[in-house]
Order: sequence, then structure tokens, then C-alpha cells
Amino acid sequence: MKATKFMLLAMMGLGVILITGCGQNKKKQEQQTDNDLVVKVESLQKHTLSNVLEYTANLEAWDKVDLAPASPGRIMSITVDVGDHVKAGQLLVQMDPTQYNQARLQYAQLQVDYKRMDSLVKVGAISRQQYDQIKTQYDVAKNNVEFLEENVFLKAPFNGVVTDKYFEEGELFSGTPTSRTGKAAIITLQQLNTLKAYVDVPERFYSVVKVNTPVEIKVDAIGDKTFKGKVSKIFPTIDPASRTYRVEIKIDNPGEILRPGMYARVTLDMGTAEALAAPSIAVLKLQGTNNFYIFKVEDNIAKQVFVERGRIFENYTEIISPNIKEGDMIVVVGQDKLYDGAKIKLVNN
Repeated sequence: MKATKFMLLAMMGLGVILITGCGQNKKKQEQQTDNDLVVKVESLQKHTLSNVLEYTANLEAWDKVDLAPASPGRIMSITVDVGDHVKAGQLLVQMDPTQYNQARLQYAQLQVDYKRMDSLVKVGAISRQQYDQIKTQYDVAKNNVEFLEENVFLKAPFNGVVTDKYFEEGELFSGTPTSRTGKAAIITLQQLNTLKAYVDVPERFYSVVKVNTPVEIKVDAIGDKTFKGKVSKIFPTIDPASRTYRVEIKIDNPGEILRPGMYARVTLDMGTAEALAAPSIAVLKLQGTNNFYIFKVEDNIAKQVFVERGRIFENYTEIISPNIKEGDMIVVVGQDKLYDGAKIKLVNN
């Protein structure tokens, strides 16, 4: 009985020690937590922002053609070389004209027959069926000559520069795609006095960017020179994965200083607009993702609010979310230690 009472007292004593120890640890933890959650807040306000969108893009020729005939054949002559400037309609390549010459002879004979039949049908000397038959033959021969002429005498479709040449005179063009372009071609012609670039713009700007919106282009390889351009086309669909839409930009290239393939910085200037903006230090990135968030304070509780980042200027960042509004108090100091639902203590400085 005495032994039992001694053990009971011993256990009670141990319990007191454990409870006292736990209480001290809890108090220490609370003190530490209070120190961690001291924060500074700031009222979210609207700011006048420069409505500027900045992107990077690779420059492309405004127009490009891989010149080749519709069917294989012997190359009789190539009148240009890489780097040559050419005019629209200028002869660049001539193929073997044998088939073309034969088609012209046949067409010339059918022209005579057609004119004769046309006169006879008007006076009732032949049937309409006979006339229709010769006219069909004449139309087929005419189309054949035009097709062969286009594919024997390869001409420049626009003013441009010869940027590549894959064959020499006398060689046989087989119609097999070249290793450099992946297309069947004898030469490549590109229009360089005007270039283009494509940028993918967030969907929230769909109603803002317009055709003819002015654009500035800078290329590090050129230096500080700024080139002018404008929005020339807005694609009508939104990419559901990236939530962006494509915009084509037409770039003036006087003197052909810029070249296709150059890496460019593209700026779309759309004036100024008011927007909610927070100090950039208040906008945090969720680790391992491309998601951003801020902490909004309500009744001394920190609430994590995910936002979309917009324009960045000086030390402020535009933030977009249906869950924030002007006047909301957001954490600007101490936010790196917070979590959603944390109790906070505010400081003035």
C-alpha cells in the first residue's frame, strides 16, 4: 500500500514537471512567433503607369519565297547570285524550255483553228458541238503554255535580296527538299526593306492593342538606334495554355540595316493609364512555380492573395486580381515570414 502511494506521488510529481516544462516551451514559442509576425503594411493605391508592353522576338523577312519549278528539269541558267538585289518581275532562273516550246507550237496551231471555228459558228456553217470541242482544246493549250512559261522562266515575285542559292547552271533540279530549308528550291528570295516580328501578348490586353499601334524596336547588335514599326495584324484566337494571343509587327528597315534572325527588343507604347500597383518587394513568387501573390491584411489576419503581375516601373509592380481593390492594406515588410491565416502585429515604422 505504501509502495503504491509512493509511485502515485512520484508520477504526479513527474506530471507537474512535464506540464511546467511544456508551459515554458509554449510560452517561448509564442514569444518567438510574435517576433516573427511583426509586419509593416501600406494602403494599395492606383498609380499612373506608362502603358508600355515590352517583349523579345526574332526578326523575319516581310516576305520570303523558295523559288523552284513545279516539276524536275535541267537548269539552263541562273542570272543572280547570293546578295543580289532584284526587282519584281526580273528573270532569275531559266529551266530547259524544250517542253515549253512544243506546247507553244501546239497552242499557235489551235489559235488558228479556234479563230476559224469562231467565224464559222457565227454564220451557222458548223455545229455548236464542233465549236465547243475546238474551244476546249484551245483553252487547255493556253493554260498549259501559261503554266510552263511560269515554271520555265522563274521570275521575282517582289523586290528583294537573294539570300541563298542551292544549284548551279547545268545541274538537274530533282525536286528534292534541300537540307538547309527543308523545301525544294533553287534560290531563296527575301524582302528585307521591311521586316516583321511576332509577339505573344497576354489576353488582358486584347482590347488595348490595335492595328497601327506604334512600336519601337531595338537590336543589341546594332547599338542604340531605334527602329519604327506598327502592329500590322492581330490574330483572332487566344492560346488556352498560355492565355496569350499573337500579334504581327511590321518594321521599317531603311538601308536594310536589320537582318532576319536578329534578336530584338520590341516595345508597344499605348500611352498612360491608371492601375493598382504595389511596392515590388510586396509581390512574392511561389517557389517552384510562375505564380505570384501578396498578403492582404484584414482584422490583423494575413490573407494570401494570388495576383497576376502587369507592368513594372521604378519600385512598383502592377497587380491584377478580382480579390483586391484600392485601399486594401497589404504587407510590405515582413511578408517573407507569413503564411495564409497568420495573426500579425503591425508597426508604424
